[in-house]
Amino acid sequence: MTEHNPLQMFGQWQLSRTTLCGNQD
Repeated sequence: MTEHNPLQMFGQWQLSRTTLCGNQD
């Protein structure tokens, strides 16, 4: 099952955002 779950996508986005922003909220 390789579905694009909203939770998984959100997690990936958060990880990317965190890495890009340098963990700055």
